[in-house]
Amino acid sequence: MKKLFFLFSVVSLVFLGQYIFSKKQAVAQMSCPSQTTYGDTWATLVGEIQDNGGDPNITAWFEWGTSSFSLSNRTPDQALYVPNPPQRFCTTISGLQPCTTYYYRAASRNSGGTNYGAIYSFRTTCNLNLQVSCYASPNPANIGQTVVFTANVSGGTGSYSYSWSGACSGFSSTCSRSFSSAGTYTATVTVTSGNQTQSASCSVTINQPVRPPVVITLPPVTTL
Repeated sequence: MKKLFFLFSVVSLVFLGQYIFSKKQAVAQMSCPSQTTYGDTWATLVGEIQDNGGDPNITAWFEWGTSSFSLSNRTPDQALYVPNPPQRFCTTISGLQPCTTYYYRAASRNSGGTNYGAIYSFRTTCNLNLQVSCYASPNPANIGQTVVFTANVSGGTGSYSYSWSGACSGFSSTCSRSFSSAGTYTATVTVTSGNQTQSASCSVTINQPVRPPVVITLPPVTTL
């Protein structure tokens, strides 16, 4: 009788463990989107184990990159137990460039070998507002001293073209020149990124040169 009770207890624990593990697997699968989703600088890649190949102990990952011929990035391995496929798995990647096409595929292996899913692509969104400002350094400056105008840019697609006008001209993120007379000088930078264009202006004050003081010698008092 005791032996039968012990056997019943072991069987119950096994079924309870399988139930708890299966429930955890279901929760993990439900936490993944039904398809790959993405934004401006991130993406959640989603794959699915459709057949465990006879070995439910599976390692899964994703390979991705900006070329379908070179998926040079790989996500960390995920250890999965898939007794009852299908089962989804997912990984979120970040630090992506807006308005950029990325390619990816799911991969998995077990004791029978490695298999790969089809390669798909997505294009990150481009809804970041372009923001532009600039500053001059040094400011104030002296006549003949080199002044550097610098553009600060964020948003857009992450790729920018520049055009300076006014007190400085050029086509890079900085613009340098010196001034031969005192006054206040203003440069304007126009930045284009994708279909967005923004401008900003910044000024520098050029000081009058410092001259030696004027001194005279006074004659002595005239006496008769």
